[in-house]
Order: sequence, then C-alpha cells, then structure tokens
Amino acid sequence: MLKIHYINGSIDGTIALDPAQLTGDVNIDRSSAYVQQFVGGSVVAIGSDGYIKLAEDGDAGVGVLVNDVAGYSFENTPALASGKAPAIIGGCVADTDRVKETDIVPGDLLYVGTGSDAGLLTKVKPQELTLVEGTPNTVDKYASEAVAVARTANSVADKTVTVQVF
Repeated sequence: MLKIHYINGSIDGTIALDPAQLTGDVNIDRSSAYVQQFVGGSVVAIGSDGYIKLAEDGDAGVGVLVNDVAGYSFENTPALASGKAPAIIGGCVADTDRVKETDIVPGDLLYVGTGSDAGLLTKVKPQELTLVEGTPNTVDKYASEAVAVARTANSVADKTVTVQVF
C-alpha cells in the first residue's frame, strides 16, 4: 500500500518487467509469484538483467513502487499490459505498510531489507560488507545506506508509517 503526499522526484513508468516471466494472459500473469511480489509501496531497483526486482540493501537506483503490478480484476492493468511498472524515483513523502517492524518511531532511519525482507523498509541497519583477507574485492554495492526516515510511528494494530524517501 502506498499513499503519496509529495513527490520530490518523478514517477518513472519505464521500469521493465521480465518478459520471460509473463505469459501474455493477464489472468495467469496476475496470479504468478513473480508478479505478486511487486506490491505498491515496496522498494524496487533495476536488476543486472535490466528488469525490475525487489531492492535489497546495497542496490543503487532504488525507487518506490506506485501500484501493485498485479492490479485488480476490475481495473485496467497497465503494468501487465505494457510490461512496465511505475516507481517514484528521486524521493517522496508517502504512507506505506511495506515495512518490517511494528515499532518504528519518528526519526528512525530506514534501510532496505535483504533476503526474505527484500523490498521492505527496515530500521535495522544491515551488516556492513567486510572483506576477508586474501580474497579479491568483488563487492560493488553501497551497503547499509539509509534510504528513508520515518515521520510517524507505527504499531502492531497499524503497520502504516509516513516516510520521507531520499
């Protein structure tokens, strides 16, 4: 869920879905695990293959997904029809429930989750990447940079939080 208050950047509607994951049948595609993972308010990035993915800590060029890619049966489904998903790039102030914790307070710095928390905002700073002596440096990500700050608190009863995304 995403409710936009202000857009500091712009909405980029050109972020491509992986065509190999789409059948061309909206009803089949809407229910696929690939499409279902892209929920409005999730943090997304461009994968090395050039297609949208749930962002993980360290991904550059993250944005906030505007709508669920699956859409609803009573709506026009532009993401599935065009193969492109809209995301806010360049920052925004918005309400989202795509956060890991239920104890966020105003001023908490928020990071992008990893693993099963990919695409979620989390107040837990992921571990910095460290190099083991004698191994080549192949890390090309910017680990553990905050991507947002909380403006309101949330709770177990209402996970929604207002965030300012950088």
